[in-house]
Amino acid sequence: MKESPLFCQYISRAFRSGDQIRLVQPGFIESDFVKRTVLLFGKRCILSFSTVVSAATEGLAVEFVHVEADVSNGLPVFHMVGYLASEVKEAGERVRTAIKNSGFDFPAKRTVINLSPATMRKRGASFDLPIAVAVLTALGELSGSRIQNTLIIGEMGLDGSVRKVPGILPIVAEAKEREVRRCIVPEENKAEAALVSEMQVIGVKDLKETIEFLKSGSKPQKVQQTGSVQERKMSEGQQKLQWQEVIICC
Repeated sequence: MKESPLFCQYISRAFRSGDQIRLVQPGFIESDFVKRTVLLFGKRCILSFSTVVSAATEGLAVEFVHVEADVSNGLPVFHMVGYLASEVKEAGERVRTAIKNSGFDFPAKRTVINLSPATMRKRGASFDLPIAVAVLTALGELSGSRIQNTLIIGEMGLDGSVRKVPGILPIVAEAKEREVRRCIVPEENKAEAALVSEMQVIGVKDLKETIEFLKSGSKPQKVQQTGSVQERKMSEGQQKLQWQEVIICC
């Protein structure tokens, strides 16, 4: 990419003043000049626009939906467009609350969500998870390269938990036909989605686990308690008896 003198002057001045660089075109980040400037001033360029691929059933057909998020300075609003049904419009409140309750920062900025194509009516709550991932990517929490060739679908609760959605099997099958490499689905839908061969299916339980997987390529491992439930109960009972013996002796 060849940079104009005005573009170079703007980038240098913004880095020196400590302002956030808002780059809309992904090609700008690949610019050699921007890379040199980032190394020189130790700043990070944030891509304020992101797109996540999702899907929905329309009759007997499956339609891909591109969830676009743009985060910019301005009045703190969360605006959603794209021929949406009422339950999809309500996703704004669910997503904002789920992001905060999952431990991520959600600054007071102007956030615009577009579900494309605008000619198709969007129904259901299955766009909650892709909307949240798109917003966090636009905020710089996640690199845009991590969500490429990935289909994401799932409903979310206010605590960030990911819930089961209908129609997973035909959606994953259509994703395979369109050469999508992997699908991130609710954990409860994983067995159904896994019926499609030659497709990497990732089941997630909450938003935090989803972001962790997209960052590192693996889900966080939970520490498992050793021994059976009965053995743990017996151990707890023995500890109580020991304390009782100490009290009696004293």
